Amino acid sequence: MRGWGTTLMGALAALVGFLIRQRPWRWAILLLTGQFGVVLATNPAAVLMPFGVVLVGTLGIPLVMVAYLGVLMRPHLRPGPVAPDGS
Repeated sequence: MRGWGTTLMGALAALVGFLIRQRPWRWAILLLTGQFGVVLATNPAAVLMPFGVVLVGTLGIPLVMVAYLGVLMRPHLRPGPVAPDGS
């Protein structure tokens, strides 16, 4: 599963943006904040902390865009046919 982290975070940001339409940017930022917290917990010295802050900000831009894409996809989906008895 190595190398799939950013892709999975993008898919999760799109899914949450699809499900919760209000302020989707916060879910992408929340995902990145969690990742940054894990890195800080596993390496408390954090010699490369300034680089990590820049990287988190850079990765946040596409994740926010994907979260908004999830919001935009919601109106295009239509529910399927409903059975006459309501089931």
